[in-house]
Amino acid sequence: MVWKPFTFRMSFRLALIRIGSAEFRAIQPDVHPFNLPAHPDFDLLPFDAFNSGIELIILNSHPVQKPLKKLSMQHGALCYVPLTYRRFYINLSGTFREYLEKFSHKTRYNLQREARMFMREGVEFQVFRSAEELLRFYPLARQVSRKTWQENLLQTGLPDTPAFRAELRSRGEQDTARAFLLLKGERPISYLYTSVKDGVLTYKSLGYDPEFRHPSPGTILQYLALEFLFVEQRFSMLDFGEGEDQYKQLLATHSLDCADVLLFAPTLRAKVLVRADIMINASVRAVIRIVELIRLKGWLKRLVKTWSTK
Repeated sequence: MVWKPFTFRMSFRLALIRIGSAEFRAIQPDVHPFNLPAHPDFDLLPFDAFNSGIELIILNSHPVQKPLKKLSMQHGALCYVPLTYRRFYINLSGTFREYLEKFSHKTRYNLQREARMFMREGVEFQVFRSAEELLRFYPLARQVSRKTWQENLLQTGLPDTPAFRAELRSRGEQDTARAFLLLKGERPISYLYTSVKDGVLTYKSLGYDPEFRHPSPGTILQYLALEFLFVEQRFSMLDFGEGEDQYKQLLATHSLDCADVLLFAPTLRAKVLVRADIMINASVRAVIRIVELIRLKGWLKRLVKTWSTK
């Protein structure tokens, strides 16, 4: 297995608010998570990398067959499992019509009706694949991304860097990306960017202009993008990436149990920061439980999103 070095930034958050971060010299497998073993095999990991200055071995979205301990020691390394979740994906074999059969009649009707209504209002759906097309997609998608709560609050929008523009060019030349836009006239209102790793197409960034939130342009864009991908038959799978968002559960055909596994060189710094992360997350979960009990969760989430897009 090939291991890729990079700088990992460990973020500490109170709910959606980042309160700090710490950087580590890290390595991770240069492979799509779906091509990893069915369960972590700690005996096969390159712990000797700690002797050459590496501070962290990361197994993001590693498939798991049984729960892992939140905190343990593995071959002398501090093993921290901050998240366990289902990773959703769509099997793109077959036809789009066959895929739609997975939905109830009501859901299928609503998706098709909303897409038709959007198109009748003069909204155009566009697909971008080549290097030239992806570089044309980028500034249009950035217009949308900078308005989203994901970018303004979480800093997880479409990257605004020269390195990402270079990546788009490279992916276009290698045919390893697909990007999609909804435009009303010349105004972009929703974008979706996906990239290819080991033959798997993976969601990277999705956003929509909050001014057009009704009906949901993000859902409509995904519906039209899926129709295109089923017709194209270039990829066998569309991976939704990390997270258990409602739209992923709605659109997916399958899911895989996964965990984020962080193996730290057992330094004092790592031990303190891991303990701090555990305490912060426990405090957030306690507050969320209280908020849910008094039925304020939905109202607070809407308030935060509205505030972050102003």
